[in-house]
Amino acid sequence: MGKLWLKIWVWIKISVFSLVALYVLAFVLENVNREASFWYAYDREVKTKSLTLAFFAFLAGVVSTILIRTTLVTLRQFREMKERNRQERMAREFEEMRAKAERLAPRTNAPAPVTPPAANPIATPAPEEGNETGLS
Repeated sequence: MGKLWLKIWVWIKISVFSLVALYVLAFVLENVNREASFWYAYDREVKTKSLTLAFFAFLAGVVSTILIRTTLVTLRQFREMKERNRQERMAREFEEMRAKAERLAPRTNAPAPVTPPAANPIATPAPEEGNETGLS
């Protein structure tokens, strides 16, 4: 059954590619001799073939997309760098404060005094026979 789906998928790809190639061929044949005027400034216009104009418009779109993507990636890298620097600065300040606190804290090598436990003024009843937990 898997081979059948693979064959169907291959034929779908071949059909789509053939339709796209047929459309491109028809587009080129229809527009090979058409003239187009390209306006780029006030009172300035260039007459050119429509295929040439379409090619350069497509090329301009590709270049613009690459530039915009590069700009966005660069801005993201700047934000990450700024955040990383902020975290490093906060960690460094924390370590400096901890070191200062250790310097200022009095250190004694003597052990802490041990205080005996206070006597409990409330006496608990003795456990009943057979009930070792002391609960009734």
